[in-house]
Amino acid sequence: MNSLFFFSHQDDEFGVYQSILNEVESNTNVLIYYFTTGALSGSDTLSLKRNLESVKVLKNLGVHEKNIFFVGSLLKINDQEIVFRMADAYKWLSENIKNIKNIKNIYVHSYEGGHIDHDSLHLIISQFFKNNGMLHQVYQFSLYHSKSCPKLFFKALNPLAENGKVKISKIKFINRFYFLSLVLNYRSQFLTFFALFPYIAYEYCFHGREKLQKVNIIRFPEKPYNGAMFYEKRAILSWEIFKQESLGFMKFLEQHN
Repeated sequence: MNSLFFFSHQDDEFGVYQSILNEVESNTNVLIYYFTTGALSGSDTLSLKRNLESVKVLKNLGVHEKNIFFVGSLLKINDQEIVFRMADAYKWLSENIKNIKNIKNIYVHSYEGGHIDHDSLHLIISQFFKNNGMLHQVYQFSLYHSKSCPKLFFKALNPLAENGKVKISKIKFINRFYFLSLVLNYRSQFLTFFALFPYIAYEYCFHGREKLQKVNIIRFPEKPYNGAMFYEKRAILSWEIFKQESLGFMKFLEQHN
């Protein structure tokens, strides 16, 4: 059996450490795919560094290095660019994923308005597996969003109620501290995890659970939640541009499926 994990950036796996470990321990073949270089244009050194950081973490979780694929580097999709390359990513999936047999579970970012790459990849993966009759096997995981938060504040590892029922996976007490130690490997992203670490530590130490939601429907073109998206508050992109690009992607699917 094969279980597939789709991430936008190297380090996004921190949201599903327990699921990766569960799949490895059940002798499932775990396949990992990253859909950006992990860096803005021209930052090849940072991209390589982030690749190595995630490979180290995943190997510690029992993932075979040969099963880790940097699709974003292959397609030259930089950080914050998936929304503009959705058709290219979908074509790659059609050529490289469609023939994988015995798929057990599929994991991808939640549709939550946190990072523009996360929502874009969610839409691509959901559409791909819907078109291949496997949407019911797709799980989404939350990293962060700013629903009901002022200004640049956010919530991490906090699934949106709009995305449906939450499935809880318990994290063993010893693994809570092990997972926290894994987070420390993302040294190139010190500032990001300086902001995220308190949320991660609180969730692991006081709750000890990982939260997933089934992707039963594709919510786009509905907004993830009412109000400004976190990526809008950070002046990365507007919801209207995301919607426009995504509608263009949907039109592409209509013409090619």
